[in-house]
Amino acid sequence: MKRTTDRRAERADRSLSTAGSRIVAAFDEAIEAVRSEARSPATKLTVRTYAADFALPQYGPADVRRVRDLLEMSQVVFSRFLGVGANTVRAWEQGTRPPSPIARRFMGEIEADPDYWRRRLAPPIRGGV
Repeated sequence: MKRTTDRRAERADRSLSTAGSRIVAAFDEAIEAVRSEARSPATKLTVRTYAADFALPQYGPADVRRVRDLLEMSQVVFSRFLGVGANTVRAWEQGTRPPSPIARRFMGEIEADPDYWRRRLAPPIRGGV
């Protein structure tokens, strides 16, 4: 059994090494292309920048409580699920502190499909079944 595990680990290492080598080679190629283009005065490079607008909803105290209620969780369980302290969730719900952008993003995902999150969380809430 150990040999099979060792072979799998070796294959994974080779795969990562190969992928890493390809990424480095692609960067080297891109750098060389930019350098060669920069030497030629007749060639112009065009750079475009795009701003992604991911508007985050604002979450007030009642909104945080509504999302928590969607999952039927206590403040403590909800805080563990989000990876924050229970005092943080309490502060959000009391309005003394706003949720962080990542917490707002996550709560937006929960609101978008609460049934998915209920199904996904059911086994751990029941005791790790």
